[in-house]
Amino acid sequence: MIYLFIIVITVFISQTLKFVGRSFSLSTKINKDIIWTYLWATGAPSTHSAALVAALTMLYKDTGPSTLFAFCLLVAVVFMYNLVADRTKEEIQETFFAKGDTAERKIVMTGRVMDISGHSFFDIITGIITGFLCAQLLLNLLQ
Repeated sequence: MIYLFIIVITVFISQTLKFVGRSFSLSTKINKDIIWTYLWATGAPSTHSAALVAALTMLYKDTGPSTLFAFCLLVAVVFMYNLVADRTKEEIQETFFAKGDTAERKIVMTGRVMDISGHSFFDIITGIITGFLCAQLLLNLLQ
């Protein structure tokens, strides 16, 4: 049960860091809908990666370099690769739709499409670091 608690805390920390970073970023406007911005904020750190790495860190602590750990690591890497691929695909589509008619341009200009479309490589790396640090810190504090 403690491991689930650590993953939930890691998700909360990662999402809060992302929201605070986005709030103070000069290049990004926060939507008027604060809840949407908090829940779906894109950028660094990747909360998906942070949660995966926190779980992997705890699994490694319990099993060491086992077959189970290797399999879970492989699945996590594939998942993170797909996050980067999804982001790239959405950037290409956004460029295409920005040249479209008024309805398509309106959707692109809200920024919500990019908020739910994957992560950059930098986002993934910062998520990995966040997840690892959170898991290590919380494991040391709670055990």
